[in-house]
Amino acid sequence: MKNLLQLMPQIFAQKFQSAASIAEKFVDVEFAPSTKKLFRIALFAWFLLTTLLMLPSHTEFWSAQAFISRISPAPGSIRMFSAILSHPLVTPYYLLFVFGAIFSYTLAMLGVQTRLMTFFSIFFAYNLANQAEITLDGGDNLSWLMLSYLLFMNTDGRKVAKKSWSGWLSTGISNAAFILACFQVLVVYFYAGICKIDGELWQKGMALFYILQSSNYGHPAIAPLLLKAWPLTVIGTYFTMGFQLLFSFYVWNKKAKPYLFAAGTFLHFNIGLVMGLPSFGLIMCLVYILFFPEDWSHAVLNWFSPKSKLIVAYDEMCVICQKFAHFVGKYDSKNLLVRSGARMSEGEYFKETTLEDRLIRIHACEADSEKVFTGYAVISEIIVRLPGGFLLRPFLFTLGFIGVGDYLYNKVATSQVRSNCSNQGCELKI
Repeated sequence: MKNLLQLMPQIFAQKFQSAASIAEKFVDVEFAPSTKKLFRIALFAWFLLTTLLMLPSHTEFWSAQAFISRISPAPGSIRMFSAILSHPLVTPYYLLFVFGAIFSYTLAMLGVQTRLMTFFSIFFAYNLANQAEITLDGGDNLSWLMLSYLLFMNTDGRKVAKKSWSGWLSTGISNAAFILACFQVLVVYFYAGICKIDGELWQKGMALFYILQSSNYGHPAIAPLLLKAWPLTVIGTYFTMGFQLLFSFYVWNKKAKPYLFAAGTFLHFNIGLVMGLPSFGLIMCLVYILFFPEDWSHAVLNWFSPKSKLIVAYDEMCVICQKFAHFVGKYDSKNLLVRSGARMSEGEYFKETTLEDRLIRIHACEADSEKVFTGYAVISEIIVRLPGGFLLRPFLFTLGFIGVGDYLYNKVATSQVRSNCSNQGCELKI
């Protein structure tokens, strides 16, 4: 006992030093910077997508003639912030709110004045949602909470804080907001699972069977088929309940994460398809990004917007190729594209390729990884390195995946126009 009392000051000193080290790290190092940046881009892309999808029917959703009844908040209520558009004098100008939202979402997604644009996004999102309240679901509520947390996060991808009190304070607040956002998702899942355990129909495995019989929650073509194959609804009921209860525990296991996210994506895809809640399913999948390991987030960001230089071997005798190279070079503001020649046999990046291959299909090599691209893949890699090109990455990937990209490239590469260019008789004006 005497020895323990003598050791107490030393133990307290060690614990204090450990706590101080954790606190110092909390304000000095940005937690998951790439994950925060990826989450910002994905969240604002979701807001932008949902707004654009509703835009063709804007009069039905947001105008004074909309077929949706609204309840005006009481004067002095906190909801007054979200009800400005509902005022009779403001409602006729609802399109200013719609395009203000689109403008704010786009700039925030691109990382331009992020905090300011996030604040405007919250303002416009709340007001537009208040106008079309009947269209909302639980996913919208979660997305607004995520917007609020995002307002306090540093999402520029910078890992180390500025060496000043303002920098440390900003980093500490950013890390706290990130942790709260993660905790919010865990609470949503665990609470949903706990509530289902207490439900009699969920205990008996019959919840989905009865839900799908409602005309409000059930795809008119798919629901009847599932009701006939009722054992599937029993499996779906227990799978949903089990997933929601286990998510909060297994999401911290790096080996289990891929399977957990795949199961969650499958679950929410089916909720969106079968129950007619696509926006809810999408936002629930989107919040998984908060739990991505940093290397995953970095890989995704680099896929959308590569930072490594690309050495492109253009055919020196092809006028189309040279004009295209000149055109690309003019807009390569990030200096990520290096112009090389296909006929240069001494090129170290293309020593594994033959001259014939390089003349038939354009070749390029990533400077960092020395990965070689050919044909349509080169065009795709060039475009995503140009300003704003990352927005086209999903479209370009889809064209390549279904084979359309290679088909179009081969059509141009083997056309008579391309042949004439080799003879200095280019028919294509760029």
